[in-house]
Amino acid sequence: PRLTYSGPNLVLTKGSTLSISRQACLQCTYEQIGGALQRWFCLPLKFAAIENLVYGTIRNSSLFAETEFLSLAQAVESFHRVTNDRVLMGKTNFEEVRRVLGGLIDFFLISEPAMGQRLRESMSHAYEPNFRARIGDLLGTVSLNNARALLGDLSAFAANLLDTRNYLTHPGIAPKPTVLSEPIELYNMNRKLHAFLRLLVLVHIGLPEDLVFMSVQNQLRASLVE
Repeated sequence: PRLTYSGPNLVLTKGSTLSISRQACLQCTYEQIGGALQRWFCLPLKFAAIENLVYGTIRNSSLFAETEFLSLAQAVESFHRVTNDRVLMGKTNFEEVRRVLGGLIDFFLISEPAMGQRLRESMSHAYEPNFRARIGDLLGTVSLNNARALLGDLSAFAANLLDTRNYLTHPGIAPKPTVLSEPIELYNMNRKLHAFLRLLVLVHIGLPEDLVFMSVQNQLRASLVE
């Protein structure tokens, strides 16, 4: 058997030949490739978060736990956006506040335009609830007993979801104790998020929570890893 090149992966097939585009290859000296490999293996542990996010999607047909988690966290936030129109302040009033604050930013940071621009951009959606508030709202749409039975300690669940999302979104920041880093922890969290979203969708389309909850819970229990 020989190797045939198919996309980013090499696939072993009987009787095939190895075909690699030389235009896609790097031409390095032994010293260059040796030094690059040495530096790669000496990268700090925190770089692993970036490696998993970038190369996990390339090397695997299924998503790595980290990329699956980020997709699920985004789905949680998006679900709240499309099903809940709560804001911290009316947009008309907010625009007035934003105008006044923008004037102060221009006055005090006239010599620092880049910083001023960043502060202006950070205010663009300040009238909307943050991710923590969105999680709380969604947890509140499910009965307390069912939410606890499905997700465990709700405060811990929200903290794990928020802080792990922030850590994976900004690799390099110091992880909080609530960041999930162990593979089994992250895997089980993903299963809980799948179940939570499934329950939210079923209830949102009009099915009674008491009717669908046991099915969602049983499916979750069967998928968790001890």
